[in-house]
Amino acid sequence: MDETHTIDEALPTAGVDDDQTASPGPTATGPTSPTQFRRAARRPLPTAIKQVEDMMPRDLFIAGVMGGGYLLPSNYPSLAVVNRSFNDTMCQPRVILFRGMTAWTSGAKAEARKWYEIATERFPCREALICLGMLTSDNDDLERAESLLRAAIAAETSPTETYLMFDPPEYALDLARVTLARVLQRRGTGTLERAALLRDVLSHEPVLATRDDIQNFVPDRTASVLLAEMIINEETPGGGTPATALALLEAVPKGDGRAPDVDGSVEFLLGMCHKKLAAAPDDEHARRAFQHMQRAMKLPSRHSYDVLYELAVMTEEPTHAALMFLLGCTEGHARCTERVRDLIAADPPDEHFIQTLWAMQATGQLTDEVRSRNPTLAAAWALAEANPPPQQFQAMMAALAAQHLNAAAAGAEEAA
Repeated sequence: MDETHTIDEALPTAGVDDDQTASPGPTATGPTSPTQFRRAARRPLPTAIKQVEDMMPRDLFIAGVMGGGYLLPSNYPSLAVVNRSFNDTMCQPRVILFRGMTAWTSGAKAEARKWYEIATERFPCREALICLGMLTSDNDDLERAESLLRAAIAAETSPTETYLMFDPPEYALDLARVTLARVLQRRGTGTLERAALLRDVLSHEPVLATRDDIQNFVPDRTASVLLAEMIINEETPGGGTPATALALLEAVPKGDGRAPDVDGSVEFLLGMCHKKLAAAPDDEHARRAFQHMQRAMKLPSRHSYDVLYELAVMTEEPTHAALMFLLGCTEGHARCTERVRDLIAADPPDEHFIQTLWAMQATGQLTDEVRSRNPTLAAAWALAEANPPPQQFQAMMAALAAQHLNAAAAGAEEAA
């Protein structure tokens, strides 16, 4: 601090309009009069530090105080008002992106969307367009998400300082490509373009994000999964075989803790490849298909209910199969729902299916509320009521229902 900014300057002093000498504070004989305090409050006081930059350069302030977590994004507007020299800082790209990132990671998606929209209005910004595309696709506005992601891919002029989460720019470009491919897949369009986007990502060595905490966004692995899925579903132009998809998936690193959703999809698709390659129900490919499906069952992925369906088809235990089909049906899985309809239409009714329905009802998995939302399950329960199980089985289900209610009551009491 230089000699022009002293603590003495910051103390109240008497003005020319005062009719008596101001006291700087309480004295040995008593406190300062209220009139003097009121006059001191009305006067603008010089400050010991006239600008924040006197003590801390701007770059250091942004990196050490704002970036270090000492201030929340909600504090920034106040900072800009109190310290006018930082008004321009509040509008710099990295500050706006930081506010968007903080809002998104804290679950405030509407707030995050606001800041990313501000970023796209003020400067070219591929990262903001990607984030908006992801947020918009989460809301199922796939048409707008597609438009935003196309703009992100085309945003070649984005300055270096506009990359915060998805740095370097090459990583952001690959992420925009795979995200657009996923949106096109959900829309059921652009087969040729999807394949081209994914092959562009896989045409070079993987580009890693600079930030270590971006774990769920791994463009090269996602591209391998999406392209293998296209091959398995026979969507790729020029064909492709299950062996081609198998080689693609086996090259994906697994088990390193990055992108667990991708790991689950890889296991499921490996199982599908081996299932297609199996020549007999008991050969090596069939065995490996079942093993991969079992591993996939333990991992989160967007294929969770596809895994459930495949395991139900593969299992030799009819009660387990019926349970898996019904669980998939409760979540609206199309193929599981179709199999439940087949079981409802069976003549005579399938004994294992009926018993499974009663067991699910006893354990609270087939409540009135669940059935009211799902006509297929309502029809299945009507069939179960029309075909009650033997008395011994009913007694066992009553005991199971009582056990379930007791466990639920104990859980509620413990939570309270």
